[in-house]
Amino acid sequence: MFHVCPLCNGLISPDFHCPNCLNPSRDRGKREDYVGPYAPYQEEVRIAAEGDASYELYGSNSDSCVHILYCEHCHTMTYIDALHLDIES
Repeated sequence: MFHVCPLCNGLISPDFHCPNCLNPSRDRGKREDYVGPYAPYQEEVRIAAEGDASYELYGSNSDSCVHILYCEHCHTMTYIDALHLDIES
């Protein structure tokens, strides 16, 4: 069994709205793509998102894939935790 991000693998159509202005927001990809080339190999990395929430991106017990959403209207960045689907092979 392994985990699959529905956004990364095109299993769902991204239809997100900005929490500030309610205009469409675009998925700008995974947060880990922006933190450096060796970030996926680090044991544990935590990032602060809006509302003082923290997401554990890496590590053996991490089951999340944090994506960055960007609103081109009000220039707001939002972090979402895309839920993984369990697929048995």
